[in-house]
Amino acid sequence: MQLSLDFSLDSSAGPPLSTIACPEVSKTRHLKGKQAHARGLLAEDAVAMRYTEKNAVCRGRRVRTAAGEIDLIFDQGDETVFVEVKARRSFDDAAYAVSPKQAQRIGQAALLWLSDQQSPDRSMRFDVALIDRAGHLKIIENALSFDTW
Repeated sequence: MQLSLDFSLDSSAGPPLSTIACPEVSKTRHLKGKQAHARGLLAEDAVAMRYTEKNAVCRGRRVRTAAGEIDLIFDQGDETVFVEVKARRSFDDAAYAVSPKQAQRIGQAALLWLSDQQSPDRSMRFDVALIDRAGHLKIIENALSFDTW
């Protein structure tokens, strides 16, 4: 980001503010953040398509609760499926990106979401969808147990 305002009235006041720029790192970081966000959305789209191909019904995307965000929620048969999507250079990098703390937060968010639903007694599972740099998709069903939350 660059500041382009010039409030100086004469040259004796020092350099105009328009010559003072934020570091280029900020521009790069902002651009990388936007690119990562776009890749995340594309990854979630690919995962959503895979689940709908398996006759799952999408109940929510990027669902926010007081405990945190859930990437995707589906009804598949008699189960509610909570999906965390991770896109990284490799499947291994993606799998390691789900930390125990994040898994705990997602589990708490899922329980909060379920408590607001009409049928809180449905069975549920937590899947992790991994996408590598080449765009290959791997879904790990029952990646974590809800018994611990």
